[in-house]
Amino acid sequence: MKNEKGFTLVELLAIIVILAIIALIATPIILNTIENSRKGSAQDSAWATIEATKLAYAEYLATNAAASPNSSVSFNSEGKGCVAGNVSSGCVSVNLSGTKPRGGTLTLDSNTGDYTISTSYPLKFSIQGSTYNCSQSGTTITCTKQTS
Repeated sequence: MKNEKGFTLVELLAIIVILAIIALIATPIILNTIENSRKGSAQDSAWATIEATKLAYAEYLATNAAASPNSSVSFNSEGKGCVAGNVSSGCVSVNLSGTKPRGGTLTLDSNTGDYTISTSYPLKFSIQGSTYNCSQSGTTITCTKQTS
C-alpha cells in the first residue's frame, strides 16, 4: 500500500459544488442588502432636503418683513430649490449638501409650518446610477426605484 497524500478529484468536485451552492444562496441576499441601503440613502436625503428647506424658508421670513408666505418649493434637475421666486429669475435658494434632489416639489402647510412632498411631483434622487422617487405619507417617507 502506498501512503499517498492529497485530495481525490471527487473530493475537490464536491467542495466546488458546495461553494457554488453557497454563492447562489448568498448573492441575492447581498444584492437585496445593497438595494435597501440605496433606498435608505434616498430617504435620508429626502429628510435632509425637507429640513434644509424649512431652514431656508425661516431665514427668508426672518429677513424679509414684507414677505408673503410661499406655498411650495420646487427643485430643478440640478438640485436647486427656491423659497421665493423661481430658479431662473433669482431667488432665495435652499443650500443643500450631500445628495441633491433632481426634481420634485415640497408643499408648505401654512397652519403648521411643515412641508410635505407633493404626490404629483415626488422628490427624485440619483444614487449610484439609479433614480429613486420619494413620497410621503404622514411622517413616513418611502422611496422606490424608478423603472425606465
